[in-house]
Order: sequence, then structure tokens, then C-alpha cells
Amino acid sequence: MDRDLSDLSTWFHGFAEGYFHGPGKRVLELKRDHCLRVLEECRGLTRAEGFEPDLARACHAGALLHDVGRFPQYQKYATLRDAGSVNHAALSVATIKRARLLGAYGGQTRRLILYAVVLHNRKNLPVSPNTALGLAAGVLRDSDKLDILRVMLDHFEMGSADREAAFFGLDPDPKGYSPHLAEAAIQRRMGGHGGMRYRNDFFLLALSWAYDLNFAASRRFFLKRGYVQEIAERLPRVPAIEKLIDQVTRDLTDEPGLFHSASMNSHAGCQDIGGRG
Repeated sequence: MDRDLSDLSTWFHGFAEGYFHGPGKRVLELKRDHCLRVLEECRGLTRAEGFEPDLARACHAGALLHDVGRFPQYQKYATLRDAGSVNHAALSVATIKRARLLGAYGGQTRRLILYAVVLHNRKNLPVSPNTALGLAAGVLRDSDKLDILRVMLDHFEMGSADREAAFFGLDPDPKGYSPHLAEAAIQRRMGGHGGMRYRNDFFLLALSWAYDLNFAASRRFFLKRGYVQEIAERLPRVPAIEKLIDQVTRDLTDEPGLFHSASMNSHAGCQDIGGRG
């Protein structure tokens, strides 16, 4: 771990632990652990995709800090649902700025980190994937998705407290699902969180994430970790869902041209990344 990231990690642990009191302790412990795992996912992706060192350094800082807004969000609103409280990505940026965390980074790199954080929860990425910002935001979004999916699959089988924290109180009906989310994924479009009613809807949304991953390594991890099969085992066996499972498996295996990817050949646009401040 580089020195600057080590300093951010020390701050992050102290910051998170300051919120570990009251009935929300377990929820926020899960969020702390999520941030640390997203950092590890990001390291794996930047290494697999051959990111230049300065760009990777900025991406790793953004990954660690991307959800720091979750802690004051939960303290104030007792929920992690943005629709019922505040945009947690914007709150993360405000928290980073208030704590003056990025002084060790050059001005352009600071802006890159902040923009990647504020964009990580957008439904669509409004920047070119072949710019420094597109690469940084894309790798953060992919890292976030890969860990969220692992968490949801693990907590589906865990005790009630952890499961409720992970699934935001969605209806646990094992046969319930929202057809419009299945249809969006069949059309190779990503569904929206706002349309979720059942726990199964999260897994339908997660299948649509396959079409929103920005890097070949992300899709490779998604497939090789067995996520599609694990999701299939949790969803009701109805024709639309079986069609979707077969389609996603086939697309990830055989049809790379269906996916948008950031070009990693020369990291065009990465020269504007600043060094140390």
C-alpha cells in the first residue's frame, strides 16, 4: 500500500468506528467492510487491465472512500436508501472535502477522485470510457458491483439481522419478482433500483449489471466466480428468468462484442493525472 493510501486507510478506520454505536452498528460495520473489499476489487481490476501507476493510485483512493457518506447518512436518516434520505455519493464527496483528505494528491488527481466518487452510483456513466475520468469511474463502478453482488449472495443465507441490512427490507417472497426488471435485462439494459419490490428483484438487477460492466476483466470475474449460477439458484424457475439466465451466460462466454469496454491499449487521456501535491 502506498504511503498516501495508508494514511487514508488509517483515517477511514477511525472515521468509521466513530459511528459504531447504537442500533445501526452492524449495518455500518458491513459498510466499512464493503469499502475495504471494493478497494481490493479495484486493485485486482487495475492490475488485470494494466492501469498506469498514477491512475491506479487515484482509483484506489476513490475505491476506499466511495461510500464514506453512508456513515453520516445512516446516522441522520436511519436508512441506506437514497430515495428516502440523501444521495450518498454526493454526501461522500462532501465528507471527503470537509475532512480535507486529498492534500497529498495533485489538483487534477483530486478532481478525478472526487468525480469518480460522485459518479459511482449513477445509473449511467455520463463520460467517455476512454478518458481518465471514464476509466477511474468505470473501474470504481465495476469494483462496487462485484463486491455488492458477493455480499448479497452471502447474506441471502445469513441470519435475519444481516439479511435485513443487506436487502433494505425488500419483500422476501421466494416466488415474487418484477417482470419489468427481467425484461430490461433480456433487452440488455440495466434496470433501476427504484423499481425493486422483492428480494429477487435485486438478483434480476444484478444480472443486468453484466451489460454495464466496463472492463473485460470485470466480466471475466463475474462469470468465473459463478455469480450467474448462484443467482439462478435463488430465482424462481419461470420462462422469462430461465431465458435471461441462459442469455447472460451465453453473452458473457461467447459474445464480447455485445459489451461496451474502455480501451486500455494506451490509456489515452491519462496523461492529465497529477502527481503528488
